Amino acid sequence: MTVDVDLIVNCYERTYRRVLAPGFFDAVAQQNSLSARRHALINNVDTRADAERRAKELLSSGEIDSFAFVSDVIERARRLTGVPRHALRRRPYFLDYGLAMTVTGSAPWILGWDAEVVLDMRTNWVAASIELMERRPELFSASPNWHDRGSYEGTLLRESFARDGPFFLNWGFSDQVFLVRRADLARPIYRRFAPASLARHAGHPWTFENRVESYQRAVRRPRATLGDVTYTHPHMDEVVTRLGGRHGLERHEYLFLRGLRRALIHWPTDSPRWKIR
Repeated sequence: MTVDVDLIVNCYERTYRRVLAPGFFDAVAQQNSLSARRHALINNVDTRADAERRAKELLSSGEIDSFAFVSDVIERARRLTGVPRHALRRRPYFLDYGLAMTVTGSAPWILGWDAEVVLDMRTNWVAASIELMERRPELFSASPNWHDRGSYEGTLLRESFARDGPFFLNWGFSDQVFLVRRADLARPIYRRFAPASLARHAGHPWTFENRVESYQRAVRRPRATLGDVTYTHPHMDEVVTRLGGRHGLERHEYLFLRGLRRALIHWPTDSPRWKIR
């Protein structure tokens, strides 16, 4: 099966040197057994000139097809997705990179890839996922299965409500690695309300992750997770904690949403807007 995919890797100050080094994109393509156009998306770096120099070297060598700075494309992406400017006032880097992906590349499928994701086996899960999503257009996104350093967490069965072959259907969304149709992502989907998603993302409710999951839940378009293909991502303290924690309004929001999560776990409904599985 031939697939037309844009592989987009988001990087920032902590990760851009690794992403913009020779061999990184080749390794990601090999992990996924995938031929795709390759794009580096650069966000929130201290020294733009250094990141640009590294990206231009990869472009000249042919390892990537393009690079872009989020700051250069965010206004175009914001207009396309209908996200108001005020949504980017508080911790914009939790949201802007996802919006920027909508105007990066042109392929009908986007494979979003975090700089620190590593597949645990070499396999073309993308082709299998596209085949499923074309057969079932109600599916919004697809992903491999997450675990932490070889220890299977066991949350997939608990969070899923159905299966289709090796795929588990659920309402979650993660920005660590995801496959979506560009046409679905590049439109005004980012202002839907789903309390279950807010509660699940209590630590950072203003993010790209929460906004996409809220949409999926609000319109009942689930994610398909390929259960037997796993990836590893470093287990770290949440980013807000690493940046100095919450204060004032953010702390009150967090405590409220943590309480909401406890309440919704026992909420007597099957509505994905409200039900935390």
